[in-house]
Amino acid sequence: IDRKKPHLIHSCGADKTIVTFDLKQARRSQHFTQQEGGFCGLVQSTQGEQEIITADTAGCVKVWDGDVRQDAPIAMLVTWTERDELQGKEKKLNHIALDPSGNHLLLSTASGEIQVWELANAAEPRSVGIAHSNEVTQASFSPDGKQIVSVGLDSCICVWNWFA
Repeated sequence: IDRKKPHLIHSCGADKTIVTFDLKQARRSQHFTQQEGGFCGLVQSTQGEQEIITADTAGCVKVWDGDVRQDAPIAMLVTWTERDELQGKEKKLNHIALDPSGNHLLLSTASGEIQVWELANAAEPRSVGIAHSNEVTQASFSPDGKQIVSVGLDSCICVWNWFA
């Protein structure tokens, strides 16, 4: 549900599309498609224009302007390096979340990591946590933003202390 316009619902999927549905008009109002990697999650920024932020199976985070029809994202963040690729690390992202302040992005990866990125300065992850022996399927910030809880295919639940 859109933060500014609650009659809009944003959705994304493995079919590589983002769809915005307008409940007032009972029709699709926006549709974005990408070439690589199906989407695995979507959040809406709480800052500025409140853009849509997606994570995909190709290991990329993309920012989309939900108010304008476009063929490409307005910004992109690659979450893996050449070194990661040489080591055979899985690129796929499984889940995306924002901290309560909207300043930090939390990513759950198929390589067993959680990554925290500062949205204002996303040159590299602010923090990387490795505790799972298999894919991290989901992670979220606590309501006060001081902890992260992650779950994975290894059947473990990890609690991380997080101080921005």
